[in-house]
Amino acid sequence: MSPKRKKTKVSSNEEGEMKLTNEKNVDDQNKPHNSENCLSEEELRALKRKNFVKACEQVSYKEYYNYAKRFKLVYLPQCINGSNCNHKNVKNSPNINQIPSYAEESFHIEIKSGTWCEALEVCFICLTPDQYLSANILKNIVEIMLNAHDDPDEDFTVSYLLEKCQQVLSQQFSTHPPCLMKTIRKCYIDFLTSSMDRKDNTFTNRDKFEYNKGVVKYCMNRLEYELSLESNDEPLVNEYEITPEEMKDSVKGLHWQKQKLELYETLKREDRINRIMAVLESVIELLQFDLVIWLSRYNNNTGCHIMRSHRPLMAFVLWSDNILFTGAVNNNCRQILRIFSYMVHLSYPEEHIRIMTMWLNSIIQTFYICENNSNSDYPNTGKYCNAFAKEFYKIISGLPRESVLKILQRVQPTYMQNILGTLHLQSTIPTTKDNIIEIVIEFLENSQWTKYPTSNIDLEMFLDNSIKIRKVKSMSNYLSKILQCI
Repeated sequence: MSPKRKKTKVSSNEEGEMKLTNEKNVDDQNKPHNSENCLSEEELRALKRKNFVKACEQVSYKEYYNYAKRFKLVYLPQCINGSNCNHKNVKNSPNINQIPSYAEESFHIEIKSGTWCEALEVCFICLTPDQYLSANILKNIVEIMLNAHDDPDEDFTVSYLLEKCQQVLSQQFSTHPPCLMKTIRKCYIDFLTSSMDRKDNTFTNRDKFEYNKGVVKYCMNRLEYELSLESNDEPLVNEYEITPEEMKDSVKGLHWQKQKLELYETLKREDRINRIMAVLESVIELLQFDLVIWLSRYNNNTGCHIMRSHRPLMAFVLWSDNILFTGAVNNNCRQILRIFSYMVHLSYPEEHIRIMTMWLNSIIQTFYICENNSNSDYPNTGKYCNAFAKEFYKIISGLPRESVLKILQRVQPTYMQNILGTLHLQSTIPTTKDNIIEIVIEFLENSQWTKYPTSNIDLEMFLDNSIKIRKVKSMSNYLSKILQCI
């Protein structure tokens, strides 16, 4: 049996020294083992900058691939994912076709008879995962939306009819989005850009509004006219004055009016605008789906792809077949910018502004595709976006200051809002800076507000309530620190 070992007794002084030693060891473990490894101020600044750049890359990556947010979509088309694409194996199973000719003939018979609901029922029945509607049928649905009138003999209203038309179009675009199938893409190109029906033997004045350039151009021309002072609140065509005397107040006269005068021009101005906005809302859904699918397919060299035959549908709408003018701010672009600006300036209904904001956003995203390296460091804006912003600012600069601020607040995406905001500051404040933070720092440091006359006018501030305002002691120092990290 081994002898017991005596426990070592520790005196109070030794116990205190041991505690200090243990605490010191713990502190030493938390500190760098070598004092030479301590970061200098320059190294710490470089590390912070590196972390900031890394965070920016992650945010950029997340924002670039967040297609739903970029294009203001409630849901994404199924074909955005190649494995779930309805038309991926179209070469092996060519069973996706346009609806048969007898079905299209049935649709046209209902259209000629003026039985709109029955015509739409034909569309609902024929539209399946294996069949899609032709460009002619899609254009005729647009004609129903623009021209249909209330009929006391029918048990439906025009608002119900418009809703049904939008449902058919939405079902077509979601079931058969513009994808890999060339026949479907050609169908949509024809729908958007080929000539509409001239409506001969009627009292329409659509010859003045370039009906031969397609649905989008015709609707934009009509809408710009309705926003102008030339437009009349009352119908553009007086049914009673045009109807021959022998046909007034007769059954024959009612039939004659239905054939000749059931037109867009015989509606009141408010109703005319509502019809156009309903069409534009459906069309922009198609264009948004196309841009999302297109970007998911072509991640590199987008500036080259947009010049080829498989370019986005929006490119056909803006630049037609003029490939060499791709990326230029032409009359089509300026027209949409004017319409958006006037709607905000004149305080049109929120729903109308929302639709035009989606159009503006999709157009700017199309211009962004033209930029070099647009898929890296998003948003990587360059000459195309800057040229677009300058043309846009020329349009809004002549409006009252309050309207300019409201328009700037509405602009989407936010990187275009930043470019336009910088242009607005450069035109308001004497500065040579291009960075908006540098402009604000210069304004604060030089007390430039003292150069402007004082007034008792209350300035209306547009604040985003979702952003938390941070309190700082010196705004210029705070902004300078941010600028150093960029």
